[in-house]
Amino acid sequence: ALFDDMLLDLLERDRTGVVLLVGEPQEPLTIKTYQRIQRRGLERNLKTDRINFIDYWAYMGALATARVVLDTHPYGGCLTALDALSNGVPLVVLPGPAERGRHAASIYGQMGVFDFVAANQSDYVSIAGRLGTDDAYHEEAVKRIRASYLDAHRAGAQALGVLEELGHRVVAEGGAEGER
Repeated sequence: ALFDDMLLDLLERDRTGVVLLVGEPQEPLTIKTYQRIQRRGLERNLKTDRINFIDYWAYMGALATARVVLDTHPYGGCLTALDALSNGVPLVVLPGPAERGRHAASIYGQMGVFDFVAANQSDYVSIAGRLGTDDAYHEEAVKRIRASYLDAHRAGAQALGVLEELGHRVVAEGGAEGER
């Protein structure tokens, strides 16, 4: 699987990095994923001991200490993207071919931030590796994400307020016409 290779490529680039994956509630799926990654690591003659699974209940704690979050490919994760970005954690994205794999890239688009949206597998690994190892780049990314996320959130709230106001006008006008 492409995502498995991207994880292994990243750990090959960053010799001290650790990848945490959130395990599935159905344990057999987590075991199957673990075994698949193990097999791919053996095929590539790479150790997989720095890829670990955590329970979902530990997810927010892990996110609080994460240096970078990796959007899964090709499916992506909308809520994971919102969790990461709302906490100022850089998220690396490789948009998938289907809509469900483009949520995070769309969120970045609304924020006006495109630096962490990869064009291909190599770009994804390069961006993630740099965020993980280059302190100055990481610090600037966090500042930019925090500011852009808040700006996008404010703009969305303002747009929602305008829509609510229009809705109230339509209802009021419709109610007046209906009484005639």
